[in-house]
Amino acid sequence: MRPTLLLLLAVAFGCSDDGGAADSDAGLPPGADGGVFGDAGPSPAADAGMESPAEGEPLPTAPDYDLGSRFEGADDGAGAGSCFDGEDNDRGVDASEPDGIDCEDADCASLRSCCVGRATCCEPIAAPIGFAAGALAGCDDLEACLPEATPFGDPAPFLDGDPAGLGLAGDSEYDSGLHWDATTDLRTEAVSVEATFQPPGDCGSTCLESVAFGFTEQQGLADREHVEPLVALVASGARSEVRLLADGAEIARWDEPATGPVRWTLRLAPTGALEVEREDELLLARAGGFRPAAAHLVAWGHSRNPSASDPMGARLEELAVTVERCDMPRAWSAREPVELALAGALTFDPADAASPSVARDLAGRLTLAFLHQGDLFVAKRPSEAEPARFLLTTARDEPALPDPGSGPELVEADDGFWLYTAGPEGIRRRTMDDAAEVFGDAEPVLSPVPLGALQVDAPTVAEVPATTSRPERWAMVVRADETRLVAVASTDGRSWRYWSEVPASLLNVDAIGEPSLSVGGGVYQLHVAVRRGTRWREALFVSDELLYWRLVDEAALGPDALPSDRVGVRAGDAVVGDGEVEVFHLGLDGQRTTLQRAVRPLPTPSL
Repeated sequence: MRPTLLLLLAVAFGCSDDGGAADSDAGLPPGADGGVFGDAGPSPAADAGMESPAEGEPLPTAPDYDLGSRFEGADDGAGAGSCFDGEDNDRGVDASEPDGIDCEDADCASLRSCCVGRATCCEPIAAPIGFAAGALAGCDDLEACLPEATPFGDPAPFLDGDPAGLGLAGDSEYDSGLHWDATTDLRTEAVSVEATFQPPGDCGSTCLESVAFGFTEQQGLADREHVEPLVALVASGARSEVRLLADGAEIARWDEPATGPVRWTLRLAPTGALEVEREDELLLARAGGFRPAAAHLVAWGHSRNPSASDPMGARLEELAVTVERCDMPRAWSAREPVELALAGALTFDPADAASPSVARDLAGRLTLAFLHQGDLFVAKRPSEAEPARFLLTTARDEPALPDPGSGPELVEADDGFWLYTAGPEGIRRRTMDDAAEVFGDAEPVLSPVPLGALQVDAPTVAEVPATTSRPERWAMVVRADETRLVAVASTDGRSWRYWSEVPASLLNVDAIGEPSLSVGGGVYQLHVAVRRGTRWREALFVSDELLYWRLVDEAALGPDALPSDRVGVRAGDAVVGDGEVEVFHLGLDGQRTTLQRAVRPLPTPSL
């Protein structure tokens, strides 16, 4: 180890052998007692290039969250930290032996961080699609009974049988059925469709009778058109069989000799996994069985025209749908450039914008801060109806604050904002009023020395909600020496204490950029800009308690179809809203940077 680094560590660690958290609330000292540039409490291991164990106590994000009581009192080899080490040593204090690796273990599955990206604990939502058994009884007008669906085909679908079911007319060439208008985003929604097939009264080898259900990416269907299913179950009367289709290809088929109604279930997960059941028998479970996409529920088929003398045709007596929304890191939508407006009709287009940061002001309006040519600019979103449009707080294209330092981080405060920036000596904080017109003096709040580092930058801060036994806290992640990500915590936003090391070594990348810490979905979510070769993207770590971190995805947010980000994205800053997370970031096209936004659902998982 270099002599300079040894000297720094000696200053940082002092002579104390106290390697654990203090006995005070959540391991945090009172704000006035914490050193600003001196010894800020327990520090990481002496070799600053090595990852170190967590030093703080659990700091959960939700007041009612106990972090999975199975892990309380467990030793280091059986505690919650073992859930993210890639080894089959995961068990809580009540389990006699391991039963899975990391999040596959039953005890680890009790942690909300194991829900992210796995579709194992999702949030039930209303599904305005399909129809329950008996829902069509007494119905005389199909469109009036199912206003959420649009009929297609000629002949058109009709009501048939007793109990009433959905008959799919069609002809020898084109399909007929119902197309539900609502979009189901299979990239983030877990769906179970339970359908009751009623086979036709009689059906020879030349019979056209068929009935099918599933999802299609087609926005609508005309009278003379074929359904192109993304994934579907198709029952054929002539063949007495049911086939599973995905992207136009047959995945599996089963004999169906039944002469009466049979219940079939199709389950789809945002991970691409699917299951098929007949009655209560599981016929197929396949990972990566289909391609998740935004799609529409569709029921279609062919049937003879109804008449009093003909045998009953094939029909659907039930199409019951349940939907759960899952926290899936790549399910982005509304990806678009940010429009910066000045007073009047003028616009401002900074070709070299940097370091965007967002927070809500006292009125709940989203406020955006960013650097342009080293100066700080601030803009506000005037209307939620135009989420990509922001109005600069200055009358002309002039900065709100010249040369504030690098990596500005905007944090909501009681009387406006806190503005954190980085400089050669470490992290500083100043106050900023709600209108971004009055700034306080910059005060030092975090030195690199207590973190065993030569340099810290790119601060990102999230408020940790209060509990009945603990007031609100703040968590911060900083980049140390351009290679490490370190989490610290504070009682007042001024005095910070080392808490844990984010395992950046898990990233198979060439460089680490700016982190962005937010609290949402019951966990800490840490987006991190990473570069591999010349391409930037955003990775995602999550944590339940700011101690142990799980790497979810190395490319949670990457280049999209926008021309402005064909080379990559970086410098994202996340803000959590009502059931969603919005990330403001820089799109890179190889010549300039463009301020952009992306949105995805962020449900709170049900455990």
